[in-house]
Amino acid sequence: MLDVFTNIAQSNTKRNTAVAANLRKCRDPSSKLAKIIDPIQGFSSFKIINTKFLPNSAFRKGWDAACLVLAIYSILEIPFRAIYCFRKPAKSDILWMTFNILVDMLFIIECYLRYNFFLFSKNGKVITDKEKIKLEYRCNGMWIDIIANFPLSLAAVGFGWNSLSILRLIHLLRALRLPSYFQRIEGYLIMVKFRIGAATKLLARVLVLYLLAIHFFACSWFAIHRFLEHDVQYTWATTDCPGGQTLATKGCLSSWNEENKTHDICHEGLIAKCYIRSFYFVLTTMSSVGYGALIVEMSI
Repeated sequence: MLDVFTNIAQSNTKRNTAVAANLRKCRDPSSKLAKIIDPIQGFSSFKIINTKFLPNSAFRKGWDAACLVLAIYSILEIPFRAIYCFRKPAKSDILWMTFNILVDMLFIIECYLRYNFFLFSKNGKVITDKEKIKLEYRCNGMWIDIIANFPLSLAAVGFGWNSLSILRLIHLLRALRLPSYFQRIEGYLIMVKFRIGAATKLLARVLVLYLLAIHFFACSWFAIHRFLEHDVQYTWATTDCPGGQTLATKGCLSSWNEENKTHDICHEGLIAKCYIRSFYFVLTTMSSVGYGALIVEMSI
């Protein structure tokens, strides 16, 4: 029995010696073992790992999905609000502003979480060291996120309603984060064995970018009418008369005021129609389909 305990003690001594030697080797950056084992991370990981911050946790999946949806919402809503909505603030606008403040706060919280807590995978290994997490984020879009998510809704309230809508255009930088959001969502779908073909993914990306481009150009097309041609009697909006009325009158999208020598931009209640007509012009121009009967109607 004494020999058995002696052999066990000797075996444990050899094993502990081997483990200590391996730990010394993995501290040497030039050794192969250092690429597999991180001794510092091995001792600290239990202190900082939170399961909800793991790359494939349910919390991260829901968070990334929400950020993707709200980023797309911001990209669509901000230019539309800045270009088309020029009326005095109403109760609905107060609700809109409150919601957008919450959206801005969520993206600010994301910056904080991504800088301090969101773990990431590298070479098949989950990185839990805080300094490496911070370095990864600093090298991959942190400064763009800081600029894109600056809380202008709170900081620029004194500039006025319309000025605030223009200042919020800086949030369009969130579009630069869309590829990373799509990549993470695609990874989550693969994990549940929902695979998307390469051709389907390429087609979906082209379609999304195409629609976003049309939306931006439609807003730009209306911006020309609103800002650059405010004192021009015949613009595309004042000559777009769905009922065949006289050009630049109340029957058109925009009417001319002879006394002020300016048009009213777009009649109240016709904002949606002005956007649809702008969207139509851009779509037909980009697709080279032609304007059809509308261009004949406008020339009459």
